[in-house]
Amino acid sequence: PVAIVAAGSDIARTDSAGLFQYCAIININLAVVNVLPLPALDGGYLVLLLVEALRGGKRLPSTVEQTVVASGFLLLTALGVGLIVRDTINLLPQ
Repeated sequence: PVAIVAAGSDIARTDSAGLFQYCAIININLAVVNVLPLPALDGGYLVLLLVEALRGGKRLPSTVEQTVVASGFLLLTALGVGLIVRDTINLLPQ
């Protein structure tokens, strides 16, 4: 995330049209990642709906659903924090 902002600021200094293209690529990438079947993302909810449909319309117990979504959220949060730390360390002069 930090490197994305750094790259965007470099592009903004050189070309405003390039910045719009960069923003469009970031948005498309975000849409694709959001549809991945990871818990806590839209793709994860689609998988839960698919499981429900395969079970003949019977819902999963709410505790199971909440556990899956909470574990996915924890995983994504940890990944995000790790990426922010890594990007920040890489931006520091060495």
